[in-house]
Amino acid sequence: MDTTSIIVTAVLLCAFWVEAVMPGRAVRLCVPDDKSNEILQLSDEGLDVLRSIGEDPVVVIAITGPARTGKSYFLSKLSDTASFEVGHGLEGQTVGLWISKDVLLERNNVKARLVLIDAEGSGSITRDKGSIDRWDASVVSLCTMLSSVLIYNSNKIPSYSDLQKLHFFSMFSETGSYTHDEKATEALVWLIRDNTIDLAETGYNDWTSFFENKVFRNKENTARGNILSGIRSVFPKFRAIALPPPSLDPRVCKNLDAARHREKISPFPDALNSAVKDIVSLAQVKRISGKPMTGKECADLIGKWVNELNEKGGKFTWESMYEMKIKYVCITQLDECKEQVKYETNRIAITCDENNVLGKLNDIRKSTMAKLSSTCEQSEYLAKLESFINNEKSDLLDRWGKVQYDCLLKHFNHEISVIDLFDMDTNCRTVISTIDNIEQGIQKKINELTPPEVKDRIDIGGLTTKMEEKKHRILNKWFVSHVGNFMDNYKHRLRSRINIREETERTGAEGYIREIEREELGHFRTDDYDFPELNGYQKSIELEMTNCRHELVNEWMELLERIAWRKKVERTTLLIVGAAVGGTVGFMTSGPIGAAGGAAAGAAIAETMAD
Repeated sequence: MDTTSIIVTAVLLCAFWVEAVMPGRAVRLCVPDDKSNEILQLSDEGLDVLRSIGEDPVVVIAITGPARTGKSYFLSKLSDTASFEVGHGLEGQTVGLWISKDVLLERNNVKARLVLIDAEGSGSITRDKGSIDRWDASVVSLCTMLSSVLIYNSNKIPSYSDLQKLHFFSMFSETGSYTHDEKATEALVWLIRDNTIDLAETGYNDWTSFFENKVFRNKENTARGNILSGIRSVFPKFRAIALPPPSLDPRVCKNLDAARHREKISPFPDALNSAVKDIVSLAQVKRISGKPMTGKECADLIGKWVNELNEKGGKFTWESMYEMKIKYVCITQLDECKEQVKYETNRIAITCDENNVLGKLNDIRKSTMAKLSSTCEQSEYLAKLESFINNEKSDLLDRWGKVQYDCLLKHFNHEISVIDLFDMDTNCRTVISTIDNIEQGIQKKINELTPPEVKDRIDIGGLTTKMEEKKHRILNKWFVSHVGNFMDNYKHRLRSRINIREETERTGAEGYIREIEREELGHFRTDDYDFPELNGYQKSIELEMTNCRHELVNEWMELLERIAWRKKVERTTLLIVGAAVGGTVGFMTSGPIGAAGGAAAGAAIAETMAD
C-alpha cells in the first residue's frame, strides 16, 4: 500500500470515528431547501440521532433567538460532550436546526437521554425581509414543539422593538388555551446576554418577576400583554436569567475558554455555571399526552410537523401542530391497543365446557379502551378500536364455534362407540333408538350453548351430515355382524326343510325352494329389519337369498346327477355279474356252447332285477 492510500484510509477512519464514536458531535437536523431557502428539509443525520435513542425517553433543550448572540456557545456549555460550532463573523454560524445527543439523565426515577437543539438565529442578514418572518416562525414553532425547555437567547434587556419581533408568541394565545398536560413545552427560559443592569436597582428579587411586570407589562389587548398571554398558554413555567458580558475585549470574547483569559472574565464563569445548572435542573422528560416521549417518537413527529409547516407556508396554527401531535399519539396508542387485543384474544383458551369467552373479551375491551382513552380522548380513535374489537369478537366466535363443533362431534362419536354391535341380542330397533337419543342429546347441548351468538357459528348442517354418515357406518357394522349370522341360520333352515326328491327336475326344485324362501323372507322383514334406515340393505339381503337359492338348486341338481350316475353304475355292475354267473353255469353244463347262452340268460335275469 502506497503512502497516499495509507493517508486516505487514515482520514476515512478518523471521519468514521468522529461520526460514530463522538456522541456529542452536532449534526444537521433541519435545513432550508436550496431553491427557495424557505422550505424546511429534514436531514437523515439528525433523524438518525433521534432514532438511535430508540425507546429511551428524551429530555430536549432547544435554544433560539436573534442571530450572533452566542446561542451555540451557551448550548455547548449545557453538556460536557456536546459540540456546536461557534462563529464570530457578521453572519450567523448556525443554519437551520442542529442536534446533538448527550448523556443519560435521571428524572423522577426515569432515565432519559439529553438532546440539545441549536436553532438558526432570527433576523438573519442572509435572508430578505419577505422570508424572515416565515422562516423565523417555522424555526421557533418547531423548537417549541420539540423541546422540554426552550431557551430564548437575547442580547441585553429587550426593547419594545425587540418585543415586536416576538409576535409569534402572541399567536399561541390566539389559537386557544390548553391544559397543563397539553403544554407543548415544560418551560421557557429567557436568557439575557451581556446584561449590565444591576438587579437591585430594578426593585425586584429576580429577573423573572422583572420581566413579567416590567418588560411585558401584562395588560390585556396590548402587544406586550398578548405576548405574555401566549407564553403562559404554552409554557407552564417561565424563567428569566441574566448573564453579564464576559469581556469588552473582542479578542477575549472570541476565545472565552482560554486559560489566559480566566481572570479577565471572572464574574462570567460563575454566572454561566449557575445558569447552566438552573436550566438543566429545570428540564424534564419530554412528554406526549402524559407519556414520556421516546427518541423514535420524536423522530416520527418532527417529520409530520415539518410537513405541516411547509404546507402552511410558515403560517402555522397552534391547533394544527397540537392536533398533529395528538393524532400521532392516538394512532400510536391505537396500534398498541390493537396488538394487545389480538395478543390477549389469541391467548383465550377455548375448551368444550367454556362459556365465558365473551366475558373475557369484554375484560380485554375494558382494559384497552381505558388505556386508549387515557391518552387519546378523540371519539374517532375510540370508535376504531371498538370496531377492531368487534372484528376480533367475530373471529373469536368463529374459533369458539369450531371448537364446539369438534367437541359435539367428538361427544357423538364417543357415545355411539359404546353400542355393542356384536351382541346378537341387540336388534336394529335398539341401535336406531340409541342413536336417536344421542342425536337429541347433541341438539340439547346446542340449544343450551351461551351466548346465543355461538350457535350461529357452529356448522349445524356439516355436523348433521357427519352424524348421519357415522350413523350409517354403525348400522352397516351392525348389519354385517347380524346378517352374516342370519344368512347362516337361513341356509341351515332351508337345508333342514328341503326334502330332495329324485324325480324333481330343476324347475320344480327351484319353485320348491322359492316357496320356502318366501316364508323365511317374510320372517326377515317383519322381525328385526323393517326400518327405513335398512332399505338400502334389504336389496343386499334379497341378493344374498337369490344367490343362496341358486346355490341350493345347484347342489340339488348335482345330488340328483350323482344319484343317477350311481344307479347307472349299479345297473351295469348287476348286468355284468348276472352275465358272468350265467356264462359260468352254462359252461359247466354244456361246455363252450352253453356258456354263451348262460351269459345271455344271466344278463336278462339281472336286468329284470335292476328294473
